[in-house]
Amino acid sequence: MPSILRKLLNKNIIKLKRLSAKLLALSGNRNPYFGKLGVVEEGALADILLINGKQLAKFGRWFSPFETLKMATHDNAELLKMCGPRDPHQEGALGVIEEGAYADLILVNGNPLENLDLVADLDKNFAVIMKDGKIYKSTVR
Repeated sequence: MPSILRKLLNKNIIKLKRLSAKLLALSGNRNPYFGKLGVVEEGALADILLINGKQLAKFGRWFSPFETLKMATHDNAELLKMCGPRDPHQEGALGVIEEGAYADLILVNGNPLENLDLVADLDKNFAVIMKDGKIYKSTVR
């Protein structure tokens, strides 16, 4: 990214944060591994997590680890629910851990609230990856 764009991005994110604007982190719309919005094509989940994890770790420039992880989970889900009938997750809650909610979970070796860079290396740091209730990776015995 050219220096001038990087400066503009930095300036605008700082302004938006100061205004408490809701920001969407890591939209799947532009990710080549997504078919329809929110639908992962078979075999692509690890690639998505790898790409998004590296990008997510960069948010540490502007946000605390808590703010970043909340933005990528709860806040994204909240904004998706605003799509009304176009929301592909009509039957259950999204962005929360509760009975009946959609089951996408990642168990991290370490505490990403203390070290956000942990999410950048899924091979090394993700013990369990579960999407739509299906386990794609598990090193837990």
